[in-house]
Amino acid sequence: MPYGQDRLIPIWVATIAVRQRNRIVRFGAASQILDFFRLFKDGKRYRRLMEGFQRVFGATMFFGTNDEPDCELVLDWARFHSFDHLHLWLHKAETEPAPSPNHENCAVLSEAFHDEID
Repeated sequence: MPYGQDRLIPIWVATIAVRQRNRIVRFGAASQILDFFRLFKDGKRYRRLMEGFQRVFGATMFFGTNDEPDCELVLDWARFHSFDHLHLWLHKAETEPAPSPNHENCAVLSEAFHDEID
């Protein structure tokens, strides 16, 4: 489960998905996210944000119960993830350069995540 500053990523992406009315969220620079949360725009926070996207993308949450009614085991499990696809332009410089018009970031929300926010 995302924790700490990583929780800001699904919140921001969900907000933009609602505004864009689309499961595919497109944005230019990561600095838009830092501006949204009024965070400093420096190399440390930029790198942390990009690493956070990678962690959230890789996170799969599992929910379930194990019931034993009448001496039988019943497993009821579900799996959830936030993104089906990420396309992010990562910059190796200490600070994020101005976005190029050809470099668009894109996050495709999973159907389950999109259905929850829609």
